[in-house]
Amino acid sequence: MAAKTAGIIRDLPEFPAMKKMLDLGGGPGLNSVAVVQAHDTLESVVFDRKSVVAIAREYIERFGCSGRITTRSGDYTKDDPGTGPVRTTWS
Repeated sequence: MAAKTAGIIRDLPEFPAMKKMLDLGGGPGLNSVAVVQAHDTLESVVFDRKSVVAIAREYIERFGCSGRITTRSGDYTKDDPGTGPVRTTWS
């Protein structure tokens, strides 16, 4: 499934110019791994719950992507995946 996802993203006209990707709710990080492996310079951030991010780190390391994929843990309904915790109001 990750290879299929990477193929769909790779076919986007914007793909060659992409610099950074947010894998929100990224689970074990396999989609990020597949997309990063298909792009020479793309970096990715996997954002998920703390216990899930621990698993993602293992896969990221296993596939040799730790230099281009970082992880952040938090709750997407309350935390900013880029700069730290923030409060948000949902309407």
